[in-house]
Amino acid sequence: MREGGIAALSMEGIAARAGVGKTTIYRWWPSKGAVAVEALLDAASPGIRFPARGDSVWADLRELLIGIAGLMSDPVLGPHFAGVIALTQMDQAAATAFRDRVLGPTWVAYHQRLVDLQARGELNGEPDDVLDMAFGPLWYRLLTRPDQLDEEFASTVAAALIRAFAQEPAD
Repeated sequence: MREGGIAALSMEGIAARAGVGKTTIYRWWPSKGAVAVEALLDAASPGIRFPARGDSVWADLRELLIGIAGLMSDPVLGPHFAGVIALTQMDQAAATAFRDRVLGPTWVAYHQRLVDLQARGELNGEPDDVLDMAFGPLWYRLLTRPDQLDEEFASTVAAALIRAFAQEPAD
């Protein structure tokens, strides 16, 4: 992926680089997209911080979006993020791996925190809508104008979410 991007990635090339047969690769991953998701997760995981301190879901979500925007705007990792997201539209195994390994754990953790806010009357809206509106702008900008994706944009998205969805607790 580093040398030629997602388009140049092949199961044959992965097997040759690993010094194993193609069947060995297929035993662990169902497609090149699933391998790409795994490689991206391995490369990005040191930089992904999933804050969940509990003091403020909004502060944690802002920090998460800034961290993700930092990775997406990284000159090395950013194009691979875009490639993997695009690949998930054509490769069901990549889509499943991305959902289960990358998006899923974060989505579940934040969804529950937003459900708790909603139960306390501190969320003006639906948890799914908040999360869609949090991640959607980052992905859209990554795919359409990656040169304009940065931590400031992520902070702007977080501020808009707070204005739209945060509600003071009822007395």
